Amino acid sequence: MIKPKVIGITGGISSGKSTIGRMLASLGAHYLNADEMCHKRMLVKEVKDKIVEEFGAEVLDVSGNVDRSRLAKIVFQDKARLDALCAILHPLVIEQIQTKIAEIERLGRRKVVVIDAALLEESGLAIFCDFVIFVSNVVLLSKAKYLYLCGIAK
Repeated sequence: MIKPKVIGITGGISSGKSTIGRMLASLGAHYLNADEMCHKRMLVKEVKDKIVEEFGAEVLDVSGNVDRSRLAKIVFQDKARLDALCAILHPLVIEQIQTKIAEIERLGRRKVVVIDAALLEESGLAIFCDFVIFVSNVVLLSKAKYLYLCGIAK
C-alpha cells in the first residue's frame, strides 16, 4: 500500500478552490470537495432533522429539503449559528473523507488526494494534509459571486 500525499485547498468563498482542485484532478489526483459532501449530507433525513431542530422549519423549501440560501442568510450573519451548523456537518464529512483516503490508500490507485475545504483548518481536516494551498482573489468579486450563487443577490 502506497500512502497518497494529501493536499488541502482552502481560501475564501468563491476564491477558486474548486477550480484548482479540478485542475489537480485532471492531472490524476483524487478530488474531494467538502462543500459538496455537506450539501449531499443535508439531504439525509437524520441530518436534515438536526438542521431543522437547530434552525427551525423556515430553512426548508416547499419540497421539505434544506434551502441552502435561507440557511446561509442565517448562519453567515451570526458566528454562533455557523458554529452550530458546522457542529452538525463537520464530523460527518470528516469521517467520510477519512474513509475515502483510507480506501484510496488501500487500493493504491492514486498518488495524490486533494481536499477542497473552505474551513480546512477550523474543521480539523488540515491534520490529514501533507500540504496546504491557500487560494485568494479579489474580495469584491468573490463576495458578489457568492451572493449571486446563494440566491441572495441577482
